[in-house]
Amino acid sequence: MADLTEDVEAVAVIVGRTRETGLTRALLGSSTERLMQGATAPIVVVPPGWRQSAPDRFSSIGVAYIDTRDGREALRMAVLLAQRIPARVTLYSVFGRSSEHYSYLVGRADERAFLDVARDSFGKALDFAAAGVPPELEARTVLLKGQVVESLAALGPEDIDVLVCGSRGYGPVRRVLLGGVSSRLIRRARAPVAVVPRATTAYAE
Repeated sequence: MADLTEDVEAVAVIVGRTRETGLTRALLGSSTERLMQGATAPIVVVPPGWRQSAPDRFSSIGVAYIDTRDGREALRMAVLLAQRIPARVTLYSVFGRSSEHYSYLVGRADERAFLDVARDSFGKALDFAAAGVPPELEARTVLLKGQVVESLAALGPEDIDVLVCGSRGYGPVRRVLLGGVSSRLIRRARAPVAVVPRATTAYAE
């Protein structure tokens, strides 16, 4: 299937996600899983029941952004899509919760200082990335707090029409490769998730 996608030069491949947990495992573990692990076009996974709340057209595109090669590729693809529609772009990063175990080892004050620095770093990376988005797309940034998958999966129609995320950070370029986050996200997300192929060096630097 991945070879067919490449042969016909597909712009994207859209697959549905079943409602039943057992069937979902079977679906994502067979031919669809193999497609996702090697396609050269973005893979869009649509959650069950989404059509009931789907908009007439996309007007808000979210990006699961982290300042890595593949995070920047996800943003690039989202911008290209938003310019064609057109649509607004929102960049999301997730800032993890504090750890009680970590607090016990180093103390609350040291933990808070570390978290403040990390939060500031995440925020600056988001702002820097958003500054490169064409102004007509009205880019905004949102720093979420919590577990990465759960926080992104909670985004729904009231937030975005589709969420774009990158592949994992290793493997052959220009191929979709599901990492731990993207693999779990497509199984839980309330909104459609588009996983883009890995970035080439030309787009990354």
